[in-house]
Amino acid sequence: IALANIYAPNTPDTVFFTTLQALLIDVQGIPLIVGGDFNQIIDPYLDRSRVEKLWKPPPDREALYGFISGCGLVDIWRLVHPQSLEFTFRSAPHNTRTRIDMLLISKNIVNSVKSCEIGIRALSDHAPVDLMLQWETGMPKKGRWHMNTSLLQVGGHKEEIRAIVCEYLELNEGSVPANALLWEAGKAYFRGHIMALSSRVRRENLGKIRELEQCIKDLESVMGSSPSQGKEIQELVNLVRQQEMRRWILAVSAADSSLRTDPKGISGAFRLFYSNLYSTKGEVEEAAYEDFSGELEIPELSQSDRDLLDSPITAAEVHSAI
Repeated sequence: IALANIYAPNTPDTVFFTTLQALLIDVQGIPLIVGGDFNQIIDPYLDRSRVEKLWKPPPDREALYGFISGCGLVDIWRLVHPQSLEFTFRSAPHNTRTRIDMLLISKNIVNSVKSCEIGIRALSDHAPVDLMLQWETGMPKKGRWHMNTSLLQVGGHKEEIRAIVCEYLELNEGSVPANALLWEAGKAYFRGHIMALSSRVRRENLGKIRELEQCIKDLESVMGSSPSQGKEIQELVNLVRQQEMRRWILAVSAADSSLRTDPKGISGAFRLFYSNLYSTKGEVEEAAYEDFSGELEIPELSQSDRDLLDSPITAAEVHSAI
C-alpha cells in the first residue's frame, strides 16, 4: 500500500494536483491512500457550514475533481457518512467551518474499510480524520479493459488512433448489412491496436524513467564526492498517464439503514429490494381493479387475428425472416 501525505496551497493553484498525480504514477498499480489538508472542499453543500454562492466551482476544485477521477480515488469519509455535516477546520475571519482535511483511498480497498471518523480538534486548529482498515486476502485484480484516454492528449498518438479507425472503416464499410455489426466488430479491432499502442507507450515511458533515474543516481554520486556540484541536479520530469479504474458500486444503504460495502452485502441488499418490489403483498381488491380497468379502452384482437397468431409458422414466413 502507498501512503501520501499532502498539504495543498491555500490559494487557487491548479498545477498542484496535476503535479501530485504525476508524482503518484510510480504507485498506480498498488492501493493508494492520500490524506492531508487539501485546502479545498468537494461538496459545496455538505462540506461547508455556509453554502457558497458561486456560479461554477473554482479552478483548484475542478483540479481536485480531476485528480480524484484520474487516480481512481474515493472520499471515504463522505462514502461512510453520505449526509453528515461535520467539519475539520474553522475560519474565524470568515466565521465558517469546512471539511478540507480528507482521506482519499483507492476504490479497490473500500471493502476493507471498517470505520472512518472525524476526531476532536484539540492540539491543532484542524480536526484529525481516523481510518480503520481490515485487510482481506484475494483482493480483486483489474476488471475489464478500459481505454487509456490519456493517449488522446498526445498529438502523435491521437493521429495514430485516427488512422486505425479510418483504415478499418475504409476496408469494411459496406461489407455487412447493419452498421451495428460493423461497430461491434470494430470495437474488437480498435481494442487490439490500442492495447498494442498502450504497451508500446508504456515501454517507452518506462525507458525514459529509467534513464532519468540513472541520471539522478549519477548526479547524486557526483554530489557525494563533490557537494558543490549538487546544484546541477535537475527536477525529474514525471510522465502523466491516466489509468481509469474499474467502475463498480462501492456501497448501498440496506433496509436497516446500515451501509453495506462488501460485495455479498451489496448483492444481498439488491436482491432483497427487488424481491420485495415485485412481490404481491395482501389480497387484490377486485372491485378497485374493475373500476380502474373499466374506464380504459383496451383494444381487442379480432377472431381472424387470433386464428392467424395461433396458426403454425409456415416455411414462407421462415424464408422471409431469414
